[in-house]
Amino acid sequence: MSSHGALVKADLQRRPGYKVTVLDNGAVWVNLPAGWIMDLKPNTVMLRDGPEKVESADLGLMVVHLTAEGFMHVPVENFLFKALEALDEVSPVTSPVHTIRRADAKIVWVHQDYMCPKHHREACHRTAMVRGIWVQCLVTLSYWRARAPVVEPVWDEVLRSFTLGVPEGEEIPPDDVPSPFIQ
Repeated sequence: MSSHGALVKADLQRRPGYKVTVLDNGAVWVNLPAGWIMDLKPNTVMLRDGPEKVESADLGLMVVHLTAEGFMHVPVENFLFKALEALDEVSPVTSPVHTIRRADAKIVWVHQDYMCPKHHREACHRTAMVRGIWVQCLVTLSYWRARAPVVEPVWDEVLRSFTLGVPEGEEIPPDDVPSPFIQ
């Protein structure tokens, strides 16, 4: 547990089928599916719900540290749209930008439906940016439309459980200083 564990929200708890996962020395806490295959890389976690890449649902998280000088005046939505531009698939956004505001974070996300040209199947992709005081996370989920009833609750739990703390070695900002990052 991070030395700043007190900053973690009390409602982050293990739910059946999930495990509490701590990333980046306590900067990110999130419930991830317990049975999914996990591949850890520096600042990145990739998960899939089965061994077959074609049939699996794929969930990715990438942690990026923020600085006041570089990000103070850039809306989190701008980072979401830049991430969407970088995706390989050509798939138009088919949902409005969903916004979730919490005391520790602002989450913005979109849903995309498209026809996979390679497999000729209906596919879905969700992309979110989760921003806290010191970190920002890119979250992606790709899956086949037919699997939506099983996969979309995973997305809901990941976003619900996202908790952003302060990584070890960082100073905790004073309570009377509003965060420019969460607005």
